Amino acid sequence: MLRLGVDVGGTNTDAVLLRGDTVVGSAKRVTSADRLSGIQNAVQSAIAGCSADCAAVAACMLGTTQFVNACVQRRGLTQVMVFRLCGPATHALPPFCDIPTDLGNTLRGQYRLLDGGYEFDGGTEISPLSKEQIHKATDKALKAGYTSLVVSGVFSPVNSSQEEAAADIINKHAGVHYAGTDRMQVNMSHEFTELGLLERENAAILNACLRPLADHLLPNFEKAFRGLGLPGALYLTSNDGTLMSSEQAQRLPLHTFQSGPVNSLRGAAKLSGLSDGIVVDIGGTTTDVGVLQQGFPLPASREALLAGVRINQRVPNILSIGLGGGSVVKWTNGTCTVGPDSVASQLTSRALVFGGGVCTATDVAVRLGRLNLGQPHLTSGLSTSDAQQAWDTMQSMLTQCIDQVKTSAEAVPVIVVGGGAGLCGDALEGAACIVKPSHADVANAVGAAIPQVSGTVDGVFQMGSEGQKRTAYLAEAQASAHAKAVQAGADPSTCKVMAVDEIPLAYLPGGVVRLHVKVVGDLQIAAPPAPSTKPSTSEKKSDLQKPHQPALQKQDAQQRRKLPEQQPGAPRTPQQQSPIGKTLTVPDSGSPVPETHQHSEPQDPDPSELQRLDPSDPHYSDPSKAQPDPYGPHHQSPSLPHPDPYEPNDLDLSKAHHPEPSSQALVSQPDHMTSAVPGNEAAGKLQTTNVTSFAPDLSSAASELHHPRPSDPHRPHPFATHQPTPSDPHHPNPSQDCLTAVSTSAASPAHTASAISSSEADLAPLSPRELSQSGGSMGATTAGWVITKTHVEALAIGCGILGSGGGGSPYRAKLKRLKEGAKIRVIPCSAVPDDAYVVDASYMGAPTVSIEKLDSSQAEAAAHAVLKAVGKEAFAIVAGEIGGGNGLEALNVAASMNLPVVDADFMGRAFPELQMMTTAIYGVPIAPAALADEKGNAVVVQTVANIHSLEHILRPVCTAMGCSAGFASAPVSGKQLRAVAIQGSLSLALTLGLAVQQAQRRKADPVAAAATAGNGNLIFKGKVTDIERSTTDGFARGVLRLSGLDHWCHQQADIHFQNENLLLRIDGKVSAIVPDLICCLDIYSGHSVATEELCYGLRLSVVRLPADAKLLTPEALEIVGPQAFGFEDLHLASLQNSRTAA
Repeated sequence: MLRLGVDVGGTNTDAVLLRGDTVVGSAKRVTSADRLSGIQNAVQSAIAGCSADCAAVAACMLGTTQFVNACVQRRGLTQVMVFRLCGPATHALPPFCDIPTDLGNTLRGQYRLLDGGYEFDGGTEISPLSKEQIHKATDKALKAGYTSLVVSGVFSPVNSSQEEAAADIINKHAGVHYAGTDRMQVNMSHEFTELGLLERENAAILNACLRPLADHLLPNFEKAFRGLGLPGALYLTSNDGTLMSSEQAQRLPLHTFQSGPVNSLRGAAKLSGLSDGIVVDIGGTTTDVGVLQQGFPLPASREALLAGVRINQRVPNILSIGLGGGSVVKWTNGTCTVGPDSVASQLTSRALVFGGGVCTATDVAVRLGRLNLGQPHLTSGLSTSDAQQAWDTMQSMLTQCIDQVKTSAEAVPVIVVGGGAGLCGDALEGAACIVKPSHADVANAVGAAIPQVSGTVDGVFQMGSEGQKRTAYLAEAQASAHAKAVQAGADPSTCKVMAVDEIPLAYLPGGVVRLHVKVVGDLQIAAPPAPSTKPSTSEKKSDLQKPHQPALQKQDAQQRRKLPEQQPGAPRTPQQQSPIGKTLTVPDSGSPVPETHQHSEPQDPDPSELQRLDPSDPHYSDPSKAQPDPYGPHHQSPSLPHPDPYEPNDLDLSKAHHPEPSSQALVSQPDHMTSAVPGNEAAGKLQTTNVTSFAPDLSSAASELHHPRPSDPHRPHPFATHQPTPSDPHHPNPSQDCLTAVSTSAASPAHTASAISSSEADLAPLSPRELSQSGGSMGATTAGWVITKTHVEALAIGCGILGSGGGGSPYRAKLKRLKEGAKIRVIPCSAVPDDAYVVDASYMGAPTVSIEKLDSSQAEAAAHAVLKAVGKEAFAIVAGEIGGGNGLEALNVAASMNLPVVDADFMGRAFPELQMMTTAIYGVPIAPAALADEKGNAVVVQTVANIHSLEHILRPVCTAMGCSAGFASAPVSGKQLRAVAIQGSLSLALTLGLAVQQAQRRKADPVAAAATAGNGNLIFKGKVTDIERSTTDGFARGVLRLSGLDHWCHQQADIHFQNENLLLRIDGKVSAIVPDLICCLDIYSGHSVATEELCYGLRLSVVRLPADAKLLTPEALEIVGPQAFGFEDLHLASLQNSRTAA
């Protein structure tokens, strides 16, 4: 029984025939413009080369980049509408908010925010589904011409019942009321990626826009194989290196995006017989380097970008450099450079060895006798010494790549594949051995033909502290992943667990963890069926017109969860609620490669141009005589090493698959139907229900959380950057003014006159140099500065660094700021009058929950609640902590309330507990304090017995609110603010971020730039070799171990963390300790790496930034010093010694 593997690249199409693990035939042919005739030609050549019987081919496996190309080129995409099941949650960041403008315009993206969604436990509903809402939304979508929908529910990877119920409601309603129209295709978000609502939603959107293209292409792929007399079933390679059926790929084309680099690594493992090692794939223009673990690519730890869209799928950790057979070699003043410029596919006409005039890497290898290609005598003009210098340069480039991707200091096997394998020598530093297997030039096609399928589970489990309970949950998750692999076609006897990742969730008691399990098994391949003249199922037009069925063949949701029978989406009684995590199921998912790693390929033809597939057709285009590129399907651009194939091309989209919309406009509705095209401010404005009052009790209306307003919107604030007028779209409706009980301004006109030293028109954003010259906190400068959109990215980088590993990601707060876009005035503490009040606004909860349950302005609601409790009005907003997401959240609240934000905070970094605010440390009352959720609930604590009590009281309330709530402590006067606040912290965040950005633009070291900008030191550089994690009292604690690099190559470092990094020891000696900031930064980008993102193999630079003087007093060290975190043997002397050593 034979298997056929085909990999379609931008330059060449490879085909191999395998009997078992043995390659019996192979071919490499030029990729045709229509892709399909090139596939047929390569397959015919491979079969003819080994005289195989087509009828003996039991399965055809195909790897193709056609779908990713469609997204990159914005061609062949249909329009998409999103139904988000969220209730009152997540409204601050609606669907499409982080999708590029041009793609949003192409998709004519629209969304509706509907009732539904779950809390983190997967059993508690945010709100029940509304069948009436779904019917109305479906009506509007169909009338507007949409036939591709996405249904995304909050925490749907933990419990997919609501998404499945909504899809069923949509299909039934469309079938009954819109018979005869194009079928409605429903894409459920839980089928695509892991936790992270925006990223999962984005993946579903990309999949939805490709569904009609998949409906067109995949039947044609099947037809191409059938036309060659191949009876075996068609499978496509997926992002995780396993296979999916043609039917699955037709429903889930997104899962094919990553097949190119994955096939290369998997093929290398199969050909070499090695399951662990490093794969070096050398092509015509670039070299891709990745790590194999148990025969699969090692995944990267960070989110990936595809077509400019952020997706959190697990992608292979691939490093690409500009070295290939066509790389141009140059000598300048005795120095040799190889690449990134390349002659690419013109190698056979421009290289010296082929009679051209350009010296390439291929010419160097031929001159030294390492390759026998073309006419070697044509390289005689290249001196042996120059050729040797170039060869040494190439080997050094490969050595550096290997060192960068290695996950340990030990030498490891290196497998070299690709058409340019001859450019690698027989030994490299750090390599235990160099393996160049047979058929290395068609490794991609071999990888495509590996017959394995997988099943995965990703979600939240409450493991508890009992070992037996944890074992039971692990076994249940593994059994669920095993069942999904079998459902995908795996032989049960071959299934094995390939990965178990367990990450404790901070701030959640009871041992709550995020668990990811992957199981892989061999595909059960049936004997090829007897030849038939009947068309395949996928070719029958009638089948393509049938009403859409749910995307995966699924078990009953209640049977999966072993719960009593109930209607899908119905609210659960307390007795029916499942334990945390017991509902977890998510299908196989993968991820696109980051932009700098994805292969760049020629534009695919429009789907309507795909034709002439039959070789008997007189017009059939036969590329069999075309000369294939000897280096395989790699980049074509001559300007690498870091190509950006996802920049939008200037294309004529007139032929793209865009259904003509109806003339009926999509307008905002009470249930939040709104346009999502970025930049369309008017259409993107959310509509809210009228509210007549706001009170910090459980009966408050939910919609007040969306747009609370200052009590007197007609009175200009002295530092307001936007003054509403009755004709202004931002002017509040008097009927929506919810704060009529709040007193008028605490700041008088006299305060304004004394505080302002220049007019608003004279104020401009300050550079880092100007900020530092003004004393960080602006010194005597009372006017402040203005934050615009251009500052937001830098602020996010800086706040991330100041998080010291904690504080939550600033990414979502950054998106909110970019979405709103209003300028915000930043004022120094000196600009706040003594008797005026400022209030802090932030979020409290678990960072992992916040990536799924996005906010709906709860921080602003908490600020309003505490202001009402004390009977004051805010003069300005201040950040409770500058580190992490809360550093930017203060800006969002300030913009919404039309107030300035103070250049200060109460922590100077991120800390895990409320008593660690400087207000609490120095005796300023922190109560009344408020906590608010998205449903309109607000809890106000009027008084506390001591500074520790507030944390103990509010943490359980936060858990009851879904582990994500807005927080505000007691307002402080201007006089108190100047006494206790850490001043200039917002300026510092901006300075750090701008320094990193400027270093990146100059190709300088961004880590060194950040250390200098923060008056700190680079104190270690290393590779993560081990991570120990545990959850104690709701805090994620652990130890990170690093093996030194560069100057520290013979040293080891341990970093102890409790949500934030607390203690660094180098070779057992204390080198940095809290309250100083221990910042783990990505060694290449200079961006912060949070403790929950740490994983084996990451390369980090550790920077120590000095804590503010207000954190170094005896009173402060008692609360935020080493002993407060359990390091009883470390005192102030340890901190002083660590600073001296640094």
